[in-house]
Amino acid sequence: MDDTLLTRLKQWLTPERALPLPDLRPAAILVPSFRLYVLAVDGLSRGLLQAEGRQAHYERIRDRLFPNLLFRVETQDVDELHHDGSELWLTPEASERWLARAGRQRHNVDFGFLYSPFAIVLGDRCLSGGWVVPRSSRSPFPYPRLYASFGVRRLALRLVAGKPVADMPIDDPALALLAARAASS
Repeated sequence: MDDTLLTRLKQWLTPERALPLPDLRPAAILVPSFRLYVLAVDGLSRGLLQAEGRQAHYERIRDRLFPNLLFRVETQDVDELHHDGSELWLTPEASERWLARAGRQRHNVDFGFLYSPFAIVLGDRCLSGGWVVPRSSRSPFPYPRLYASFGVRRLALRLVAGKPVADMPIDDPALALLAARAASS
């Protein structure tokens, strides 16, 4: 083909000033510094279960670059936040990643990451923690819980406050999610 013909086609097909494309990505539900970590059980990650000392344990895990990290949920992985922060819906892509990392199918997703500690982090502050349990769990421990269930093409993470303990405030992970959402709006 002749170079002049290619040049003419290129000029004809390429506008002088490109039209701006609108940003079609949905607005983020939570602030960019939000993270939800699911970790394998060890001495440090068990420290995330109790409110006192949680920040120090998180900092030690972070400083060691999360050697026992099983799964991380970031802002772009969150599709919806419902029920006053107690229900977090993941995107379909993040849901598939969760299933793959947990080694589970959709029908038994609630047994993935069984009794693994989780941490809700905003920036460098660990706001809440607890553990991943199935809905059928009757554990007597007072820690917050994260239940995973599969909806229509997406994973729902339900967060339940810990049981009250004498002289300790109730540890509610939904308040941490609301703090992350309130800061973004």
